Amino acid sequence: MSVFLLGLWPADWLHHVCLVLFLVQFGYFVAVHSITFVLAQRLHKRLPRDTEKGYPPVTIIKPLAGHSKPHSNIEAFFNLQYPQYEVIFCIQSKSDEVYDVVVKMMADHQDVDTSIYTAPEDMGLNPKVVNMLPGLENAKYEMVWMVDAGFLAFPDTLNDLIHSYQSEPNVGLVHQLPYWVAKPDFASCLNQVFFGTCHSRMHLMATFLNQNCACGISFLTTKSIMNEIGGLRHYSQYIAEDYFISKAIKDKGYRHVVCPLPALQNRDNSTVGELRQRMIRWIRLRTSMVPCPSLLEPLSECMLQGVLGSLCFHYITGVPFYLYICLHILLWMISDFALLKALQNGSLLHLRKLVLAWFFREAIAFPTFIQAVSSRMVMWNNKLYCLGWGGVCTKVEENPVINI
Repeated sequence: MSVFLLGLWPADWLHHVCLVLFLVQFGYFVAVHSITFVLAQRLHKRLPRDTEKGYPPVTIIKPLAGHSKPHSNIEAFFNLQYPQYEVIFCIQSKSDEVYDVVVKMMADHQDVDTSIYTAPEDMGLNPKVVNMLPGLENAKYEMVWMVDAGFLAFPDTLNDLIHSYQSEPNVGLVHQLPYWVAKPDFASCLNQVFFGTCHSRMHLMATFLNQNCACGISFLTTKSIMNEIGGLRHYSQYIAEDYFISKAIKDKGYRHVVCPLPALQNRDNSTVGELRQRMIRWIRLRTSMVPCPSLLEPLSECMLQGVLGSLCFHYITGVPFYLYICLHILLWMISDFALLKALQNGSLLHLRKLVLAWFFREAIAFPTFIQAVSSRMVMWNNKLYCLGWGGVCTKVEENPVINI
């Protein structure tokens, strides 16, 4: 039977297979990089605001834990240029070192409406969601902006978010494309490259395809919509609460809008290991929630595509492997840095370190993915969780002896 089937197959079947694979790989490169570059050009473009729609008052919920440095991330919320807003700081406990920092800032900025709430105990597995529960319950205003501790706001950030919310009908959620503040150390350059290239490309393509891609670093929605999807407490059972909240909002028929201003992450003393652990955690979360597309992620990476493309192109044309791979890597890097520059909205600082960081990120991408899919354990905020299918997690006993 196998001999019969082979006889029906064209003699140069391998040539045809290689040609198809090469065209798919080349088509992917051109399409994805072109689409994301065009979409990135829309970032930082602020449209004229329709003042007739007004400026609705906003409650800002900012969860904090540990040292939460740099403190400029906190102080920025006392200097927003917006008519009416309140800031609710949600801290795990009064013994947390950031508690006294916030109290002092509140005393120095008494003209800003602020309050502090501490987290209830044993209300769920996700410490960030548990932190924010009293903040949402005590919010004065209908419009709610939830932002991470590491988020750095500009004075007009809230204006941009509200404008995005009012720019289209039936909007239920405004989110931002994650990015990283440019700093000279290698770990920061690596973060900048990661969030400015492969991560932003994935985010922009998901937006283009109308897929759920909202990132919980910065969320703008309303209290009534949160109540409509079951309340914030329901999502404390998930580590990826942002995915499930945004999915529930989308399933209710509301639209997602990406704010033109990227969400700047600003952290002190970031390390390469910390970023790699975040990458591992996010891969494990994605594979538990949307396993089929997530398992194909390595095929979207530069190096693996270069190897596969060079093998196919060599078989078709006889061109040496190394020539194709070198050209492929060069074109991919140029495209990535064009995307990175669009997110930066200006010249790229520390360019030599960014180039080194780009090669390092590409080199660790596949090994990181293999390590990620080899376990279901997730370390977050010094706590260990076991992921189940669908994104539900269970907390593992303290100080477990386990390799993650």
